[in-house]
Amino acid sequence: MRTPGEYIHIYFMIEMQYIKARMQYRVDFIISSIGMFFSSLATLAIFWILFTSITNLAGWTFMDMIFIYAFYMIAISPMQILFDNIWQIRFHIQQGTFLKYYFRPLNMMFYYMSEMFDLKGLTQLAVGIVLMIYASTNLNPCGQCLV
Repeated sequence: MRTPGEYIHIYFMIEMQYIKARMQYRVDFIISSIGMFFSSLATLAIFWILFTSITNLAGWTFMDMIFIYAFYMIAISPMQILFDNIWQIRFHIQQGTFLKYYFRPLNMMFYYMSEMFDLKGLTQLAVGIVLMIYASTNLNPCGQCLV
């Protein structure tokens, strides 16, 4: 039986190989990162359009919404980066390609989940961190204080 330290080492080895394989197609990585960035930008544009016509929406301001959206992006990024492969398990089972994981010398679910690392999630994490810092510095610390 393997120790957790061995699994962590194996995980990073598998991920490095996956990243090396994906970086063979650098343009695909760049285009998907730009797409994720513009997807986030579109959401911000919707917030901006909404708050230009409605300055205060049930007590929420534009910066409050940016902060919540940034928090969401940071919170969802680890799931997207590490566990995005789980959405494909049904298709692997139906097509019979999941069988190859039974013959690996590792836990089959560990290897299956380690096999894919969603690089687009890194862009989402970076945008979330930048938005969180921006919103945090521009938020009114008192908010709706009744003083």
